[in-house]
Formats: sequence, C-alpha cells, structure tokens
Amino acid sequence: MQQLPFIKMHGAENDYIFFDGFASALPNNPEKLAPEICDRHAGIGADGIITMAPPSASCHDVEMRIWNADGSTAEMCGNGARCIAVWMKREGRVSDACRIKTVSRIVTAQDILCDGSGGIATVAMGRADLVSSVAGEQIAVADDHFVTVHRVNVGNPHAVLFVDSLNDAHIEDLGRHIEHHSGITGGTNVEFVEQLNESTFQARVWERGSGETRSCGSGACAIAAAAVQTRRLSPEQSCVIRMPGGELQTVLDSMGDVLLTGPVKVVCNGRIDITFNCD
Repeated sequence: MQQLPFIKMHGAENDYIFFDGFASALPNNPEKLAPEICDRHAGIGADGIITMAPPSASCHDVEMRIWNADGSTAEMCGNGARCIAVWMKREGRVSDACRIKTVSRIVTAQDILCDGSGGIATVAMGRADLVSSVAGEQIAVADDHFVTVHRVNVGNPHAVLFVDSLNDAHIEDLGRHIEHHSGITGGTNVEFVEQLNESTFQARVWERGSGETRSCGSGACAIAAAAVQTRRLSPEQSCVIRMPGGELQTVLDSMGDVLLTGPVKVVCNGRIDITFNCD
C-alpha cells in the first residue's frame, strides 16, 4: 500500500487530482488508480489524474502526465498545464515562466500570478494543426444523418461542431458517438460550439475518457483554430470561450500557435491510502 499526498485543483472547473513528484513518490499504477479516485460518488471525484515529475533535461522545468477518469492516457491538458504552472510558482520552483513537458510537446506558461487560493496563467500551447479542410468532414452519426466536424490537433485530438444552439442531446448522444467513431483513430475530444458574437463563443465539451467536463483548455484552443479556419474569427483576434465551468481566453497567432489564459483554483490537499488493488 502507498500513502501519498495529493492536491486537487481545477482550471475553470476542469478538475484534476495532482501528485507532486518533487515532494513525494508518484502512484505506482495511475491507470488503475484513476477510475477509483476520480469516481464522484465512491472516490474523491475528478476529471482525471495528473502527475508532476522533476525534469529529465534542462529544456523544461516539469514533466506532466495525464490519465483520464477511465484510466486511459491523454497527451495534453491545457487547464492542467495552467494548474501546474501556478503550483510550481507557488512552491518557488519557477518565477516568470514554467516550461512543461507533456507526452506530445513542451508548452510554456507565462504571466503566472498566484494568490491565496489559486491564480491565473497563460500557456503558449504550440501549434494548432488543422486536420480537416475549411468545409470540415461529414461524419455519419445515424442512418442518413451526418454532422460536420472540424478536426484539430493541439497536442491531442479534437472534433469541433458549430451548432445553432446547445442542448443535452448534442453532448450525451453525439459526443459519445463521435468520441469512438470508427473513422477517427484513437478517439477524440468533442466540442459543441455556438457563436454568440464576433469574439465570443459558448461551448460544451465531451472529453475523451471522461465524458462531459465543465471546461477544456485544449478544447478552447481547438475552437479558436476552427473558428479562424472557417472565418468566424479573424487571425490574431482574441476570443472568449464560455463553458459551464467558466471563461477561457484564446488567441491564435499568424503562425497557428495558440495562447490560452484562464483561472486556477486550489481546492484542497490531503493524503490518500492507495490499496493493493492499485499497487
């Protein structure tokens, strides 16, 4: 059995249980642990587990690994990266910037501010690669029924759907179907997006491996990239993405790189006994 300290943080209510490898050991089998402690009725409750490990090279300050609530792995998490940046500054390990190594890329947090209960950070998320054409891709979701998705890779995969209005059927039915669609290898996160005005979007997210989440940082970046591609948004125009958990700000620059800004909240910390089932 392991007894490990943890921190629970969220970025716009996209919440994770963090294990700080600078201060203690990390879980032996996080893929087995995640479904147990992320359960919102039988565990602590979270969208996933994130570990922070000391850097293995001088080109970054911390190494980040992510497990979704179902135990599957994720390549990137924009809100999680912002949480790590605030925590690293709070612990005195970084000052003006924090370079975070993920499975897919290194991202850099800047403008990191800390207060008593959390803070705010901007992360340069890197390039948003547009997988679909301007017209998007037609995906069959039922007999003779197709939806148009705009696929974007921001270090992890996304499928953005622009809709006239948001409703529960979009999330529960279409989200699950598109996540596991046979035409998308490895699955995808799904964003349902309604444009409110020229620079404001409202969105709900079906997150791969976790179901609907209160917000998604990389999803906000994917929305910005798809909006620029489809001329709903101008390049280098700042936009606000309103999600159930709060607002995130994004800017897609002329090179296709995305900046993501939003709040971070430290919810609690404690210690957890990890039983033999997860060892």
